[in-house]
Amino acid sequence: MMVELSLFHIGPVIRISPNEVSLTDITAVKQVYSTKEIFVKAPWYHKSMPKGAENIFSTADLEFHRRHRRLLSSPLSESSLKTMEPIVRDLVYLSIEQMKREMLKRGAVDVYKWALFTTTDVIGELTFGDSFRMLQQGKVRYSKRPFLMI
Repeated sequence: MMVELSLFHIGPVIRISPNEVSLTDITAVKQVYSTKEIFVKAPWYHKSMPKGAENIFSTADLEFHRRHRRLLSSPLSESSLKTMEPIVRDLVYLSIEQMKREMLKRGAVDVYKWALFTTTDVIGELTFGDSFRMLQQGKVRYSKRPFLMI
């Protein structure tokens, strides 16, 4: 639908439905997604979360968003993210190597599995300072206790 509509648009706004538009102008996107109280998130953001759960991406509560954004501003700054690049790059390269091995062995690659392992290992490294080693193992190992991976 977006491709079809974009053929007919002239300017920075594409109407997708009576209550939804898409923006193609970076200045307009920055204004809409700013943390000011001009535009509030649509209800579908909240519907993507379990009932009663809220996070910085799903909340329409501006104070909640501001408070949590401040907490994340330092670790997610450009300079902080640049220091993490080698770690992420090495895990991505390992993921590519593992996919090559799987392709040679099976003749097919489960890209979803390797993407899951890559993101899990990246999150482990960046959050806890150590990988869960899912890329090295090539599989998920669970403990006898529910929801714990070992």
